[in-house]
Amino acid sequence: MTRLKSAVGLALATTALTFAGITALPAQGFDIVAFAPPDGKGPNKDKDSGDDTTNDPPTATADTNWMHSVMGSVTMTGVGSHITLVDFYSNSAADQFAGRLVDVDEDGRLNIDYLSHGYWTAMQAGLVAPDATVHQHDWDGDAIGLHTGFDVVNASYGLIARASFASAYNDWSLLGDPHQSILVAARDDKAFVAKAAGNDSAAVGEVIKGTVDVFGQQLIGLQGAVFVGALEWNPDNSGEGGTKEGLASYSNFAGSDPTVQNQFLVVGVEGGRTSTDEFAAYGSKCTDDVVNGTCLYGTSFAAPIVAGYAALMGEKFTFEGNAPSPALVADRLLTTARTDTLVNIGAEGWDAEDMAVYGMGEADIYNALATSAPLTAN
Repeated sequence: MTRLKSAVGLALATTALTFAGITALPAQGFDIVAFAPPDGKGPNKDKDSGDDTTNDPPTATADTNWMHSVMGSVTMTGVGSHITLVDFYSNSAADQFAGRLVDVDEDGRLNIDYLSHGYWTAMQAGLVAPDATVHQHDWDGDAIGLHTGFDVVNASYGLIARASFASAYNDWSLLGDPHQSILVAARDDKAFVAKAAGNDSAAVGEVIKGTVDVFGQQLIGLQGAVFVGALEWNPDNSGEGGTKEGLASYSNFAGSDPTVQNQFLVVGVEGGRTSTDEFAAYGSKCTDDVVNGTCLYGTSFAAPIVAGYAALMGEKFTFEGNAPSPALVADRLLTTARTDTLVNIGAEGWDAEDMAVYGMGEADIYNALATSAPLTAN
């Protein structure tokens, strides 16, 4: 995980960000944690940055086999949807790490590139929904903006505070403008929020070494918010006999809270495989030892997939100029999730043990789009 300390008067580990708009943080403050491990440094890239800038999505000429195979049957591209990725954007080589999402080389493999965390998540979401408008919003900036059309917010990070102070953040203003505005948008059904579940192999909301993700805690039960965990790979579910996948070793899971279970999904994060087709270790460097995959590990790279799915649904379910309710889009993704593609945890069949791990199951964009009717409340 990339851990960046943030509080009034505290220096960040890798940059000098401070929270504008925070005037009364509890004395301990909190750390902002990006839910992905840096796996290498590289040259500085000439990329735009700033507070809520809009960049064109990357040209989709790449081998996108890191996406689920059902994407080949999806005709939606996210027209009319907006994806705001609240994240850490940096052009400093010290903040960049290796990955591969685009640009196929002469051997048919994805080329290695070096970007900071936010640029990777923005690129990924933009590839899933190439005609959505992508907004890059610094996580220490102002409140997020809402747009005409369907709004999606991606949050591939957590705000980690001492658990003994967690209740103080029931006052959302103490979290800072961008994070408070995300919570308000989810609560008020103004935006779909895809939240990375975390990389501690623990339940969402669990106290770990005396700390907890207070931002994640506040999203529990909000109607437009979905937590996203990571599978080791995309399941091969092309007919009978296809392979099933289990939760990635690092991924947080739904846990025993039924509220979290009912807003928890998983998707495949194809970080890497070795020359012997074994899963590459979490955080493996992007070298010739990783012969297949993106070299991007963590639930940071699960959430943008679901954010992209939501943007596709925003296009599909806009009728007569009226964008769908984010809460109904979330409900549709959750209720159309697949469970037959996942490795069973307990007895044969889907049961409480499986829900405690996978929540509602694997997000399936093909199923979610498979209706021509407007979305309505059940």
